[in-house]
Amino acid sequence: MRGYIIRRLLLILPILFILSILIFLSVRFIPGDVIDVMQGRLGGLRRVDRDALEQMPGLDVPAWVQYGHWMTGILRHGTLGNSLMDDLLVEEKILEGRRYMEQAPWLALWPGLFLTIVVYSLNIFGDAVRDLLDPRLRGGEGRYDTVVVKRKRGILARLINPFT
Repeated sequence: MRGYIIRRLLLILPILFILSILIFLSVRFIPGDVIDVMQGRLGGLRRVDRDALEQMPGLDVPAWVQYGHWMTGILRHGTLGNSLMDDLLVEEKILEGRRYMEQAPWLALWPGLFLTIVVYSLNIFGDAVRDLLDPRLRGGEGRYDTVVVKRKRGILARLINPFT
């Protein structure tokens, strides 16, 4: 049991590493960039001004260097860094979003409910497909050690209602 727990805890490290890369890439490589947004706020910039803005938050270095700076900030200082838009701490921006959720909870409630319904539906569909395709379950009640024989049904009927 101890070996199992140690293996599971050691598996957390590569998962956290991969998740950190995905989060970093999803923020950095969305269509458009923060300089375009700043340019829209400031009413148009010359090329020289744009280059200066790229150097200020460190956007002029390669992505792997940006990732290293971001991870160093997280591991050494325990902070997610500053927002590129207004130079506030990201933690402050998250708390600001929390205040919005307290004022308008439906902004989190409806998407969360929809996501729950979609995940539950996909789970039921996946169970039906597994029951349909697993040869060990053919003719059984849904358990691997059951010997009760069910009547034969077509693929479409089993996908529509796998529980009858």
